[in-house]
Amino acid sequence: MQQLGNNPAEWLDSLLNLPHETEWLELKQAKNNFDFNDLGEYFSALSNEAYLKGHEYGWLIFGVRNDRTVCGTAFRSNPTKLHSLKHEVAVQTSNHLTFEEIHEVAHADGRVVMFQIPSASPGIPTAWKGHWYGRDGESIVPLNLSELERIRWGSTGATEIDRFENYIMDYENWTYDGIDTAVYLPNADYVMRIEEAEQWYGAGNYWWGNLSHEKPIALWYKLMCKRQEVHKVLVFLFANECLKIPLPSIETIAYPDANQLSEKTEFCADVFYYQRDSLEHKLLYHIRGLENRAAELLLSSPIKSQTKPPIVELPFPFVENKNEADALLKKVTEELNSFQLRYASEIAAISGGDTTTRMKVERLFSWWVHRLWENEQHR
Repeated sequence: MQQLGNNPAEWLDSLLNLPHETEWLELKQAKNNFDFNDLGEYFSALSNEAYLKGHEYGWLIFGVRNDRTVCGTAFRSNPTKLHSLKHEVAVQTSNHLTFEEIHEVAHADGRVVMFQIPSASPGIPTAWKGHWYGRDGESIVPLNLSELERIRWGSTGATEIDRFENYIMDYENWTYDGIDTAVYLPNADYVMRIEEAEQWYGAGNYWWGNLSHEKPIALWYKLMCKRQEVHKVLVFLFANECLKIPLPSIETIAYPDANQLSEKTEFCADVFYYQRDSLEHKLLYHIRGLENRAAELLLSSPIKSQTKPPIVELPFPFVENKNEADALLKKVTEELNSFQLRYASEIAAISGGDTTTRMKVERLFSWWVHRLWENEQHR
């Protein structure tokens, strides 16, 4: 890991005092301009090399000669134009990765621009315009197969599910035939087949599966490797809304037919959520990316269509890990009585097999959970 100082000027001194130019550090004079595509290829290469060498960041530095003396640069001297590079780069990289920060250093011998490039994410090599780059000495070259596999799998063994989870996140490298099959282009052994699920796999037990204007269609996303099914995920399609979601995690806090060990309510107090490290969350990331490649991925609650003004909105929280999931469920359980007091009249309207009113209450409950968790996150 790089040992850096406390501010960009100290970082510059530390980097320039390294014994030689390394694969994760590149120095350029760039006195006035620098080709944007070349900059993107350096971004990919330095990000991948930083990962391979065990560094948190790679560095591209403008305004420095090969002999490590500062010459200064006028590259994008307007701060707004300089920092707009973050967005310009993000739309061309895998996972919309971009600079951690762009630092300007007022060195005694001229202005220096330091591009702080995050290491590739474990399992996902950093691509520029769909291609992976690395370094061979000072040259930019395609990332070789052994390096590609080291980033994808590290030093530990990986199951087929592990591989699928990483490949699914690399949504830009999947091709869909428009009917029922998707293929991962870098490794065509990995395929997703999409089939309509049997009728009893519908979402009719949940309020969001009983909307008056649209009921979702249940689909299987079957994960195949070498024509063998590895796993399958249930996905729901709101066709009119252009909205598709994997089945979220579902925890029932209380329900009408509860025994003495559980709290009984007149409605199903179901908590729907996505946990970030789950296969369902990764598939949602994949689907959202395909829906709108040019925009930032919309992974926030409420979930809604990215392609049209939404009618369906799904208030399903996102949690980082199991600890956060447990905290969410604990908070909802502790505050359940406050929901029942607030919506006492709506709950009282439920009678016998009155499914319509019960679903309305369960929808209110989901929105209440959404607001409760948002408030908790902002405390």
